[in-house]
Amino acid sequence: MAQQLNAENDSELSISYCAPPSDSCPERRIMELEEQVAKTAITPKRLMEELQLKPKKHTHVHEASVALKDGLNSSTKFQERAGWVGSNSRFQAWLGGQNKSQMLCVQDRGDSDRTSPLSFLISLLHERLVTAPRTLVLPFFCGRSKVADGPAIMLRALVVQLLDVCKTHGYTGERGRPILSFLGHKEKAQLDELDCETYTNVLTQLLRELRKEYNAIFILIDGIDFYDSDFEEEVDDIVKSMRKLVKSLNKADDEALGGVLRVLLTTATWSSRFGSPAKPLVVIDVPEYIEGSMDGFERFT
Repeated sequence: MAQQLNAENDSELSISYCAPPSDSCPERRIMELEEQVAKTAITPKRLMEELQLKPKKHTHVHEASVALKDGLNSSTKFQERAGWVGSNSRFQAWLGGQNKSQMLCVQDRGDSDRTSPLSFLISLLHERLVTAPRTLVLPFFCGRSKVADGPAIMLRALVVQLLDVCKTHGYTGERGRPILSFLGHKEKAQLDELDCETYTNVLTQLLRELRKEYNAIFILIDGIDFYDSDFEEEVDDIVKSMRKLVKSLNKADDEALGGVLRVLLTTATWSSRFGSPAKPLVVIDVPEYIEGSMDGFERFT
């Protein structure tokens, strides 16, 4: 009888031990540990390898020289439209005004050409800014990429440019944590699927981490109107996120964390996105007809 009772007690103890709360299941704990290891082990180089991204190809930086060459080989009238913007007071205030982060939109009234006068402006600006001390320049020319792939290609290019920069400044972010410690398996899978929201979040995180290395970071996006027809909602979300980031970097408690962020968006054609009073932005509208002027180039070249 005693042996029988002991056996029953052992059975009850065994049952109660094998049914712990779900939060303490060994399998769940193992998954959590694997996720933590994945976050701390990932480096920019490894992430690019896993996503099969190559800086030389996927940064799209080489397109700046193509736009510059096209602009230099264009007519004087073409070049003067870029010069008009360069001399505009709002453009000058954005470029070298007060020491705060700013966002500016410039829209032309031309055709949807792969290289517009504003593409030429951005290529000139890129050429000069990359030689400035402690200045990071992140360009992208929407009209020169495969538009059907959508704005995710643009976001990916900007992120890859930042990942490539990490080779210079190291892979450690704030408080000594790995700079990509916020990325888990889910986020990496979403990056592989070209998810716009995930790429926007990664771009934002990397900008916050890397700005301490620079006096200024410039994001130059040309021809964003190429996405107007098929990706209006995605572009609206991207513009909203960039405005939010610029605004957050101007908070008083953020000043000591790094340089300013300047964002420039251009359109080759007039875009309703920048004309709505519901979406307040600093916008320069290039007139259809302008008086010839190349003075604007002298101020930043």
